[in-house]
Amino acid sequence: MASPLLQTVLASMVEFSGGENTATHDLQSAAETYPARSEIRLAARPSDEVFVVRSGWVLESRALSDGRRQIARIHLPGDVIGCADLSAPRAGTDLFAATNAEVTVISKPVFATFMADNPRAAALLLLLVSRRQREDAEWLCAIGCMNVAERLQLLLLMLHERLAVIGMAQSNTFDLPLSQSDIGEHAGMTNVSVSKGLQELRNRKLIYMTGRKVTLLEIEQMRRNTEHVVADYSFETDWLGPLAILEASGPGAQRGPQAKAPDGGDETGPSVIL
Repeated sequence: MASPLLQTVLASMVEFSGGENTATHDLQSAAETYPARSEIRLAARPSDEVFVVRSGWVLESRALSDGRRQIARIHLPGDVIGCADLSAPRAGTDLFAATNAEVTVISKPVFATFMADNPRAAALLLLLVSRRQREDAEWLCAIGCMNVAERLQLLLLMLHERLAVIGMAQSNTFDLPLSQSDIGEHAGMTNVSVSKGLQELRNRKLIYMTGRKVTLLEIEQMRRNTEHVVADYSFETDWLGPLAILEASGPGAQRGPQAKAPDGGDETGPSVIL
């Protein structure tokens, strides 16, 4: 079973206490295995759960009655899925495993208890999920404004950046386990357009592909072509205010070095961890 990458991602944002590490690890202690191309959840099902991808790739999509489908998001290990459905009685999207995948399924009551007992970790989780909204906005602009070659370049750039953050890209090379149909349904184009578009990128010496391996040969040129700004995966946490301070008596807290008061003396009260 794959390690709980979400815990690693959250702990990289700030220094986690021992209690926070344990709680975040326990939240993902069990995972279900889904074969490639299998259903994880269908739209209109009760939205009783949140999902965390432990390994593999997961596709989130909406389908029409005639079979047409739009893949809204491509989820990678460490991604949290389903937060947008927490306020609704039923799920709004389908989830399918693009590859063999391990997914932790967390019930609403368990997730609510985790957030109540670990407010700082919950706030960081909110930041992590909201980061995807920025990426979604850029991708929506691409679908509406860019041609086939530009959309494919941006897709490859964004996947490469996300995979590099979680250690799944080697330099400029990464595995792309998506079919041309998957890419087309995500990028709003036909299979033929995907095939011709990828061939165009190869002919222009922008990428090299062998099997499922993709190497980006001219990353800077691709960024200029798509006006893509490299994603900043650092997180601003100072604004969290009280959530940046752990009470020594809190459920997930442990006492750290004593903070210094502005006059240089020792300041009583909770330890500052951030």
